[in-house]
Amino acid sequence: MVEFAIVFPVILLLLMVAIDFGRVYLGWVNLQNMTRIAANFAANNATDFATSDAATITRYRSQVRNDATASNCQLLDTAGNPTADAPLPTFSGFGMGDTATVEFDCQFSIITPVIKNIFDNGLLRVSASSAFPVKSAIIAAHNTGGGGGGGGTAVTASFSCAPTSGAIPLAVICSDESGGNPTSWNWVVAKNGTTVFTSGLQDFPFTLTDTGAYDVTLTVDNAKGQPDDMTRIGYLHADVPSVVAFDADKYSGKAPLTVNFIDQSSNNPTTWAWDFDGNGTTDSTQQNPSHQYTQPGSYNVTLTVTNAAGPASLTKLGFINVDVPDCLVPSMTGKKRNVSLGLWTTAGFTQANFHNAPGAPNGNFTVTFQSITAGSSVPCTSVIEVNG
Repeated sequence: MVEFAIVFPVILLLLMVAIDFGRVYLGWVNLQNMTRIAANFAANNATDFATSDAATITRYRSQVRNDATASNCQLLDTAGNPTADAPLPTFSGFGMGDTATVEFDCQFSIITPVIKNIFDNGLLRVSASSAFPVKSAIIAAHNTGGGGGGGGTAVTASFSCAPTSGAIPLAVICSDESGGNPTSWNWVVAKNGTTVFTSGLQDFPFTLTDTGAYDVTLTVDNAKGQPDDMTRIGYLHADVPSVVAFDADKYSGKAPLTVNFIDQSSNNPTTWAWDFDGNGTTDSTQQNPSHQYTQPGSYNVTLTVTNAAGPASLTKLGFINVDVPDCLVPSMTGKKRNVSLGLWTTAGFTQANFHNAPGAPNGNFTVTFQSITAGSSVPCTSVIEVNG
């Protein structure tokens, strides 16, 4: 036991060291992945970095910040100070074949006693970097010459289109993002296997006038004579907006009033957002919800539905009308006034509507008369008079 008591702290320290450095090693692996993802993003968006496009830089820094947070990694700037913004990538140039390089420094906290004191403030700094070839760039005009099968870089087909969904007529532009300096482009837009549009432009604008899903194919080539193609199946979706319609199983009644709403919208909505009281806040995302109104009033109801063409809304003004609820009048005859007042308010009526009749005595008199018969069901805003 004495030996174990002596050895145990050493074993515990070694275990903590193993856990500590294992955690740091896992963080370093994640940091390597962060740099690869960031460098690939930079290589795919070199043109935007060349022009300091604010939206692209924001997306880049947001992606890196989220990855760093998930890895418990505190990013450092070039001076070694903690920073919330990821250092931007560096480029050897912004043309095809140039390189986008990303390097990150992170610090991790060491929690093991004794070992912690070895490092500055108990913090261990690790670094990682990655480089990717630029894939999307500003391409200068060039002359490929006559003859095929020449030297140079083989092409790699790539593209994106925007928007990819919406209401007809849907104006779309598909942009070439291919590598290898292509000199020819062949676009094919097809629906259900039937060609709808073709083009030889580098960037292809067109308008979809029929609903449905569309496939897009781009084939590119250059003087090397090794064409490449990319196909995105069901990439584009054109639709007609939903026509919003709804109803309810009742439109009025006394509070508390439970109303069942019925969606009657057409053109394939996929999401629903109900605002039952006209305050601009979504109260339900069910297709056919129920809602209980507890306060009297007239309520506007709005339904917003969304399909592939986007959102559409309908508001019905004063659609639900809720009246004051009924309360049961208690028997107060023969009881003291203060007891009668307690019975009145306990039944749901308001104290302000409990009045002494003209000529009633002062003080806590005995009630001999009440103006509303006990057992009556009347609106809770009713006024009653009592006297002795």
